[in-house]
Amino acid sequence: MAFDAKLANRVYLTLKNEDIVEKKMFGGIGFLLNGNMVCGVHEDNLIVRVGKERYAEILVMPHVKPFDLTGTALTGWVEVTPAGTRIDQELADWVRLGVEFVQGLPPKNKYLIH
Repeated sequence: MAFDAKLANRVYLTLKNEDIVEKKMFGGIGFLLNGNMVCGVHEDNLIVRVGKERYAEILVMPHVKPFDLTGTALTGWVEVTPAGTRIDQELADWVRLGVEFVQGLPPKNKYLIH
């Protein structure tokens, strides 16, 4: 299934003030900050990197499920169903969680300026 281009565009507009790189991945699209994935769109769901520390807390929120492409959930990543991103502010809140987590990570080497 193709990813939801309308949702991807909404994510892009939410991130327009960040130094974001878009990358096609896992049959969808990912949004990277300093080489680290913040969030993405897979099918019609938003994927958000929340980190292992907050994973259990966020996983019990409405419209959230584990992100699982291979039969094993990726701890630290959640999938938000369309019901959780219908309102722009809800989408922005989810994206902000991903940005805040990734801002605490070191940049990937190829994104470092020498």
